[in-house]
Amino acid sequence: MADEEIFRKHISEQKIQLSEGDILILFTDGVVESISKTNKVYGDSRLHNLIKRNFDASPEELIKKFEQDLERFGEKTEQHDDMTMVIIKKKG
Repeated sequence: MADEEIFRKHISEQKIQLSEGDILILFTDGVVESISKTNKVYGDSRLHNLIKRNFDASPEELIKKFEQDLERFGEKTEQHDDMTMVIIKKKG
């Protein structure tokens, strides 16, 4: 972590406009850095593919898909980092 002066120097605020059906997914690095029993990393590609396959799912369903996929991938391996995810989907 950084002290407030360094933090303020490197942070910025941006506004984005979401269109109908757009999804905003925020997650900690522990999600994509999850490690399997064979020492493979979950990775960005696997995350992107899961999003593409389940784009029409509700945020709640998408979270469940991520949980299931991470559980299958990790094969009950103890993880070294937290895993946090927030999904926002703009309705029409």
